[in-house]
Amino acid sequence: KVFSHGPSAGKVVVGDRIIALHSPNNKTMKIKPDNIMEEPDMLPTYADFNRFMLEQSELYNILSASSVILETSRGLVTITPSERPLYSLPFVFWFQILCGFIAVLTGCSVLAFRPAQAATRCYAITGVSFLLITFSAAIYSGRELALHGDLFRILSVIDHFGAMLFSGAFISLLWFYPTQL
Repeated sequence: KVFSHGPSAGKVVVGDRIIALHSPNNKTMKIKPDNIMEEPDMLPTYADFNRFMLEQSELYNILSASSVILETSRGLVTITPSERPLYSLPFVFWFQILCGFIAVLTGCSVLAFRPAQAATRCYAITGVSFLLITFSAAIYSGRELALHGDLFRILSVIDHFGAMLFSGAFISLLWFYPTQL
C-alpha cells in the first residue's frame, strides 16, 4: 500500500518491488525479506537477531537522509523522506494500543475495589505487563520499514520483560485462584 500523502505518492505504485535504498552519499542497502519482518524474535539465532538490528540501523540512517533513491522493479525513484503522520499508522498499531489500555484499566479498576487481596494485585500486574507488551510491539510492528536498531532493541527488551512479568503475575494469580475479584 502506498500512502496517498506520503513522500512516495505518485512515484511508487502498488505492485512495485523495492529492491534497494541508496543514500546521497552513495551508501546502498538491498532490501531482504528479513528487513520487513514484524517480530525479530522469530529469527533462529542471536547472530541473526544482531544482524537484523544492525540492518535496521543502516536502513534508518539511509532513510534519515535529505533524499533517498529507491531502486524499484520499474527503475530508480528519488523521494524526500518526511515524518509519518499519526493517521497513517496501521490498524494493528491502534488495536494493540487499545488492548494495552483496556488491560491496564481493567487491572487497575479491579485493584481499586480490593487492594488488599493478593489476587487483585496479581491481576493488576498482568494488566500493566500486557500494556508493556502491546505498546512496545505496536511501535516496532507498525513501522513502515525501519527503526533505529538501538530503539528496536530497547523495545524488544521491554516486550520480553513484559512477557516475563505477565507470565509470573498470571501464574501467581492462578496460585490464589479461585478468589472472588
